[in-house]
Amino acid sequence: MHLRDTSIDIDGHILADGRLSYPPDDQGFFPPSRSGQFRISASDTLIRIAAAIAQRDPDSHFFVSKEVGAVVVIPEALSLLIRRALAARCPPSQQAQLAPGLGGSLWSSNDEPLKAKISNKQGLSDWLLSMQEIDGALSIRLSAALVDKRPTGWRSPPAKFWTCRGGESPRMELELQIDQVTRAACFGRSLGDPSKHESGTEISVNMTTITSLRLDSAVVARSYKQFGYTPAGRWVGLYESPIGLSIDLEPNHYLKRRPDGFVVSDWFCTTTINFIGLNLTVFSHILGNTRSATMEFRDGRFGRVTQHRSFYEGRDPYPQQHICEMIFQLRLVDHGLELAYQALVNDWDLSTKPYKPDWLKETITLPWELLILRHPYFLRRRWLLRESSSSNGISQSN
Repeated sequence: MHLRDTSIDIDGHILADGRLSYPPDDQGFFPPSRSGQFRISASDTLIRIAAAIAQRDPDSHFFVSKEVGAVVVIPEALSLLIRRALAARCPPSQQAQLAPGLGGSLWSSNDEPLKAKISNKQGLSDWLLSMQEIDGALSIRLSAALVDKRPTGWRSPPAKFWTCRGGESPRMELELQIDQVTRAACFGRSLGDPSKHESGTEISVNMTTITSLRLDSAVVARSYKQFGYTPAGRWVGLYESPIGLSIDLEPNHYLKRRPDGFVVSDWFCTTTINFIGLNLTVFSHILGNTRSATMEFRDGRFGRVTQHRSFYEGRDPYPQQHICEMIFQLRLVDHGLELAYQALVNDWDLSTKPYKPDWLKETITLPWELLILRHPYFLRRRWLLRESSSSNGISQSN
């Protein structure tokens, strides 16, 4: 198992082996799915799963994929359960059933001109979900009735491509298996806490660009931890809370690349900067369809700085290092997402009494490899970089 074996394509879609089956529809709009591979788009509210073909690029090690068949859209409630299971934030083995009328849909990929005039979207209902973890891989089984039970008065009339026979509704069945390394690289599914003294090679900052990507250069740990770098070439650990809106930044002077490709820090962090109310999803929404944005927060408490406990020993009064103002400047650049922050911290200057506030300033770049693996919603803005860099054959879909 190695980081370069992660099953993900250049556009941030997860690739998984599986099987999709459903009985023939009445009019032949839904040909049988013959693909054993599927492309999973998990960055939106609703998970989208499409039959696909994919080939790994020998230079970047990312897959290049193409949809070739039917598409299944999973309802929001089940999408949330699947995401949490992929990150191991819920029991690894569970079952769920949705109320009969809840949504989701099956789309045909039939492009024949005559048939394209008729809607090829079949609403689904009576969902069943079963998940099981085996040796770190997550097996997912989904089933839904091919019956549209949307309430009367919906924007479009319910589709009826299948007829119920014998009192039983025909069903769609989907099976997927997502491997251990993909869960760790893309969802932060912990593979255990490696020893800080575990063998590895110290790495320095290697600035790749959107046209020179390398999957095996991604700076992700075998957990939720991920890393960016400063203009001075120093590593900074970034941790997003899985249960709330907050970001912790931790200066890390040294990183090691483990034999399996993941990174581990052997630096004991003495300072943590915590920003409340922000995460990378929020940054993505703020950017919208632009390459840059600025946010300013004033007259409040927006986080704090925590030092090693020895820093506070003998201090009287006790320093209260809260962040009372902060400015974030976001930019999508050729090397990734650039986060420049300024934070006004109470009691930062301890050279005099009373203590004085002062500004913390730093710029951190999150490489494109990291964004593809864990934050693919930023990839929708790559087309904005076309004017400044050639795509070099890399897909840049919105």
